[in-house]
Amino acid sequence: MNIKVLRRRAKSIYKIIKRFISPLKAFTLLELLVTITILAILFTVAFMSVTGFLKKSRDVSRFENLNRMNF
Repeated sequence: MNIKVLRRRAKSIYKIIKRFISPLKAFTLLELLVTITILAILFTVAFMSVTGFLKKSRDVSRFENLNRMNF
């Protein structure tokens, strides 16, 4: 094969690849940072509520144990 044929094939393959890749959009860095920030806030809120729930259940358990011992 000569070089002109190879170049034409390479250009046509490049055009096909470009046609499929260019419509695809990626996330920007700002969008990723905002998403990570929101997830971090949600995780923090969930963690705090679970921690509070566990503390309250331990307190109830201790109170019941004290009541059983008649204190």
